[in-house]
Amino acid sequence: MAIAWTGIVDSIWLEWAHVSEYERWIDEFHRFEDDFRRELPPPLWFSVLRGILAATCYGRPLDPGLGRLEREAETALCGEMPDTERVMLAGQLMFLNTWQFGRRDGAARVMSVMAQRPESIARASPLARCVWQTFSSLWNLLFEADLEASLAEARTGRELILEHGISTWDNAVPPLQAALCFEDRENLDDWMAWFLRADPKANRPFYDTFQAHFMAGQAWLRGDVHEAVGHCRQSLLAAERHGSVVIFSAFRALLAACLAESGQLREALREAARARRIRAGFPSDFLDLMMYLPLARIPLLAGRSRRALPALRRAFEAGARQRMFFPLMVRRDELAMLCGLALQAGITPDYAAWLIRARDLAPPDDPGIRMEWPWRCRIHVLGRFDVEVDGQVNDTRPKARQRMHALLSQLILAGPEGIEQEALAERLWPDSPPERALNSLHVTIHRLRDFLREPALLRTHGGRVALCADRVWVDLWEFERLAALADRLDLPLLRRLVGLYGGAARLEPADDLDLQLRQAALLQAFERLALRVGLELEPVDPERSQGHYRAALSHSPLQDELWAGLLRCDAVLGGLGAVERTWGLLSGQYRESLDMEPPARLKTLYERLLAQLAG
Repeated sequence: MAIAWTGIVDSIWLEWAHVSEYERWIDEFHRFEDDFRRELPPPLWFSVLRGILAATCYGRPLDPGLGRLEREAETALCGEMPDTERVMLAGQLMFLNTWQFGRRDGAARVMSVMAQRPESIARASPLARCVWQTFSSLWNLLFEADLEASLAEARTGRELILEHGISTWDNAVPPLQAALCFEDRENLDDWMAWFLRADPKANRPFYDTFQAHFMAGQAWLRGDVHEAVGHCRQSLLAAERHGSVVIFSAFRALLAACLAESGQLREALREAARARRIRAGFPSDFLDLMMYLPLARIPLLAGRSRRALPALRRAFEAGARQRMFFPLMVRRDELAMLCGLALQAGITPDYAAWLIRARDLAPPDDPGIRMEWPWRCRIHVLGRFDVEVDGQVNDTRPKARQRMHALLSQLILAGPEGIEQEALAERLWPDSPPERALNSLHVTIHRLRDFLREPALLRTHGGRVALCADRVWVDLWEFERLAALADRLDLPLLRRLVGLYGGAARLEPADDLDLQLRQAALLQAFERLALRVGLELEPVDPERSQGHYRAALSHSPLQDELWAGLLRCDAVLGGLGAVERTWGLLSGQYRESLDMEPPARLKTLYERLLAQLAG
């Protein structure tokens, strides 16, 4: 009976039939469970245990007894059992902790046990080893965000299939999903050809679902969104024949996002609502990440990015709980924007930074997001010169690094476009022959790359040298960029922009005429912005405006309008005494710096304020 029961359950799994097919056999197991446990020899009991774990996982995923079966299977995995059965049981536990519920701890426990038993994997049957390679590939995708490792594990599984003539297709699923997560068209096409080699069958709902899904992914990746919508609909028609809540709700969310991308917003919102209804009550972080991340795309595509926050929070909080990576069919620029929105809103910032690093995302143009972006490298030159790599400040001042300081100065002055190598070498080594100067430049570039600890931060291409603007944040660049957009910035961003200016740029050589002109332009922009912020704050928050004027005057101590603003705030907040003290300070500043009295317009304002306060 146990052999027959196990064979039936395995046949349901192998054919990927409708999950309701498991119901009868789950009941049958519970009817004979005591007999099975008492009478079956261990090898056969392990097969039954794996069968009931699979049947409950697929057929009754919310059954409270599933946890008991999982714990028993984990305990068995650590004990004595046949190699093939051990590997197959490990595969079933990995399915439970990845595709079904997305639980890093559970998957990590299984991976740890099997890492201690490589001989069991090596002695297992080819099919069991192929199953294990499939889930090793999936582990590297979901929990390591490692495309190359995921593909390598999948290729090992493919070699087993070719060598032993195994009839299976599901080993292609992790590398195909990985290709979609990383927008890797070459590997998507490669693994799609492998996936489609499967022999046709009359009833194979899971295969048909994934075939349509991956065809949608191919169309989406090449930019044919309308074709992708058609394949998404086909995947849902096939999904109805197997009844998986995870697949049915997640793939409906993918359809909703593709509809939004194709301009069908109203239909997209209807499909999104259906996906949420189907998903209701199913406790899976994997499903929340897979479903809500595409749903967050919909308001983004509609130009209403702030409305993405509820779905984004649901997806990122699930992903952060498991440190799980699965941005399926989300374009790089969209994922960058979603990560930026999460950083701005304080939604799992560490997880957002991890995604940014995993996908090597470039920051969006949005000024507020760029302020929050976890830049690989930050360089401060306004008022100070320091280089921050991975949150740690590296000093460039020691004598051995003077040339690096000079090189960085020139690259910063050149801007993101960079500078020709010959011109750069001549500037840094004006007294050396051209060939020797170029050799010295190459040595210094090499040392600077070592100092920055990531070669990609410094680009050399087409005879030019440049800092990579997608990875390196320079306060001077950001100040100039945002100052040019100041008319479009709100008050909070303006205040942060003013705060970027810490003083004159500490670049070399300090006596360079171009640098001096640049310094003057920076100071003028700062004064203009600082005055605007002060004027906007005065009527609503004079105390904050007062502090702002004082801070601004520390960088521009002879700016008349800033002194005027400070006098006005003093009159509101501190009365006669405060105004007189400020007048004394500004008078001393003008006498010391210019050997003259303050301008007449400031004296007129001072006298008017005194009269108002005295009256």
